[in-house]
Amino acid sequence: MARIRSIHPGLFTDEAFAMLSSDAQVFLIGIWTEADDRGVFEWKPVTLRMRLRPSKDGDVTHLLDELTAVNSVKRFTVDGRSYGAIRNFRKWQRPEKPKIRHPLPDELLEFVGFEATSRQPVADQSPKVSAEEGGRREEEGESLSAAPPLPRDPFEDADAALRKIPGIEKHPVFADAVIAPIWQLVQQGYDLKTQIIPSIRKQTAKKKNGNLIGNWHYFVPGILQDCKAVDAVPPAVPDEKWRRLLGYGRKDKIWDVQNYGPMPGQPGCRAPPELLNPGDGDGWGEWKASA
Repeated sequence: MARIRSIHPGLFTDEAFAMLSSDAQVFLIGIWTEADDRGVFEWKPVTLRMRLRPSKDGDVTHLLDELTAVNSVKRFTVDGRSYGAIRNFRKWQRPEKPKIRHPLPDELLEFVGFEATSRQPVADQSPKVSAEEGGRREEEGESLSAAPPLPRDPFEDADAALRKIPGIEKHPVFADAVIAPIWQLVQQGYDLKTQIIPSIRKQTAKKKNGNLIGNWHYFVPGILQDCKAVDAVPPAVPDEKWRRLLGYGRKDKIWDVQNYGPMPGQPGCRAPPELLNPGDGDGWGEWKASA
């Protein structure tokens, strides 16, 4: 059964909400009315479409995907049934007599807005004033904020960091609100500061002569390629180990190519040049592990 929900005025300036398409914004508000009082709804795309978009053609899977990509909802499964949890729902929805209809794993309690210690919704911080006093104070120009500003979250911090990359403001991508392609990389484990931003900075610097970057999708292949190249760099080998390996090679005339690269005297040899002797590698064979 659908429920009446309140909408905090700060929602419309919330950066994560602003990143969504217009359809996804309306759909998210609709999902609030379908969720129980802990912010959990049944993940049934067909049912959600019939209840929230009865006059629209097509399914709503792409809208659920968009909400998931920006971390507005999270899908989870309990006893074989799929549900969705709404980020920060209990911070801004405070029913007097909460009713629970769906399960919610402990690891998602904070995601929906329960405090880590009490597991209770954040208390209402809005000022308590009478209608008469409120009218008088508004006439005097004093702001009566209904609640404290929405808290920042990692998604908002990521968005702000991306738009501070030098030179990015010269490209249309700077005005592209949908950073979901980059946020998906963050959720997959790529580090924003050490992997994603350096790659975007490098790709942006290469774009010259009027070649403009239009959206955040552009950067994804380059980020993945840069991360792959870094992963491909072999680990450093201490000089003492190189000395032992070269000693074995000189004695047995073999070299472990698989683990330590080309043997001495061959292109790409990784052994430090100052540790090599004349003739190292001459007549050496490739060491192979016993079957």
